[in-house]
Amino acid sequence: MPKISIIVPVYNVEKYLVQNADSLLAQTWQDFEIIFVDDGSSDNSGAICDQYATKDPRVKVIHKVNEGLGFARNTGLDAAKGDYVVFLDSDDYAAPDMLERLMVPVTEKGADTVIGGFQRVSDAGEVLYREQYEKQNFRGKDVFYRFLPKIFGSDPKKHDAFRMSVWNGLYSMDIIRDHNVRFPSERVMISEDLLFDFDYYRHAQSVAVIDSLAYCYRVNPTSLTSKYRPNKLKMVTDLYLEMEKRIKESYQDPTDPIYRLQTQYFINLRGCVKQEDRKHSGNSFFSNYQKIKELCSHPVVVSVSKSHPLDRLSFKQRVFVSMLRCRCAFLLGVLAEAKKV
Repeated sequence: MPKISIIVPVYNVEKYLVQNADSLLAQTWQDFEIIFVDDGSSDNSGAICDQYATKDPRVKVIHKVNEGLGFARNTGLDAAKGDYVVFLDSDDYAAPDMLERLMVPVTEKGADTVIGGFQRVSDAGEVLYREQYEKQNFRGKDVFYRFLPKIFGSDPKKHDAFRMSVWNGLYSMDIIRDHNVRFPSERVMISEDLLFDFDYYRHAQSVAVIDSLAYCYRVNPTSLTSKYRPNKLKMVTDLYLEMEKRIKESYQDPTDPIYRLQTQYFINLRGCVKQEDRKHSGNSFFSNYQKIKELCSHPVVVSVSKSHPLDRLSFKQRVFVSMLRCRCAFLLGVLAEAKKV
């Protein structure tokens, strides 16, 4: 029976960690190890991890200095003994059959990688959103040329993207070990998962997409994705430029992959604008307006917004990109303040 390594990066999540750990120990698929990587927590998270390690031999704990999520996952990968790996964020939790459902395509079809959907849940456990995929299979070159571009971004007319997060899937440790696939620091590249995916799927030969909703993603107001980032524009633009470079080097016809990447870039730019409201940023309206004005004038934003065909976009995206083209910074500031971006 194949063994699964479950890597859980942990940083100051004492409020959620017990539910996380209990959900893993309750899995119907029993052949696994849990690797908690305590990334320099200053609360009781590390102690909670140690308590679980004393109760169950399948639980391992690594304490390290704080370096961020990506490097914590790498530490877990270095210690993993399993045939496959699953990543679970420490403020999230799993339904009891998550591992079992992920393993079905492995045992029945020989898949080396399995991707499932997820449920977004509130702090109280209320389901806020479900992202469920249709069952699909990709083999050989189709993995890199047909599956991977759907992670870069969606075709707005098809809404066919897959989440660019590693926490809703199962990955082959043979591929990761043989090709030394690792995460960059999210402090350098805002989407460390996407860069990991790009390197990993170069070598994957069989990807199964399943209709599971067993991963429970908690909307945590203190999480990294919820925080105001004054350098967010630089980070999302650096990511875009790095991925554009990789795509142009790797695809003979990069048109569709780059259009998909640009679609995601526009979503990220909307996120940059959304955070520029007084409640979120703590700054004045004028200060927020100045930041949005800088965004609208950024040379990469100008180039991408002007070159992307508007007829490929949904109506809401078309309106947003048109405002970028016209540099409607004041209007975008008003919409951000009204939470209408």
